[in-house]
Amino acid sequence: MTNQRKVGDQLENTVSTLLEMKGTRGSGAVRDDSDLIDNYSLCECKVKNTQTGITMPRGHIDKLKSQSIKWHREWIYVTELQEGDTYAILPIDWFAEIYNEWKELKST
Repeated sequence: MTNQRKVGDQLENTVSTLLEMKGTRGSGAVRDDSDLIDNYSLCECKVKNTQTGITMPRGHIDKLKSQSIKWHREWIYVTELQEGDTYAILPIDWFAEIYNEWKELKST
């Protein structure tokens, strides 16, 4: 296993634990269902160990949108940068739903 694959597997394991999602066979290559999945969402994890800024190639967006429709789930794109910082990218409408529910919970 290459060092790059190990780093990618570590990111998938961390995200899987944090979001309580399960890994997919072949990191999504077998069933076209992304790296991680649960009943509500699917998640693609990418390590960008040569980058210091967040980027998401158009091809990744298109692939996640397609998988989202195919599996009837929301999508999340998680990227780890060179410094080890990790970020999630998700559609704004879904983020707004989550954020507004969180605010409501905090106010009660």
